[in-house]
Amino acid sequence: MKQLIWILVLFFLGACNNNSQEAKSLIGKWKIYKTVLDNKDISKSSDPSNENGIEFKADGQYVGFGNPGHQGAGTYELKDNVVIFKSELTPGNTEAEMTLEQDTLHLKMLMDGSKPLSMSLYRMD
Repeated sequence: MKQLIWILVLFFLGACNNNSQEAKSLIGKWKIYKTVLDNKDISKSSDPSNENGIEFKADGQYVGFGNPGHQGAGTYELKDNVVIFKSELTPGNTEAEMTLEQDTLHLKMLMDGSKPLSMSLYRMD
């Protein structure tokens, strides 16, 4: 019985540590290179000058940068594979499913409550 308890404790500690590692890996500037809304690639129309991105700060703050429609700021929280954004301007939270593969970040969320939006970003130097 004690072994089972220790196995469970180690499992939960490992899961927390993994989430902490992902949180650290998320910190930095990310450039959006592909945006798909409702199964339509809108990368060119949503970012014609190819400058949009997001910066995740270590203190739990984020800043959107690029064209005026993408600029914004707020806080973020990471829970498992979900990033929870709380904008300074828009009430409520936006949840995005996150996949992080080396220097590529994929975010999937719902816009207007029903349209799927996915963004692919690469880490900026």
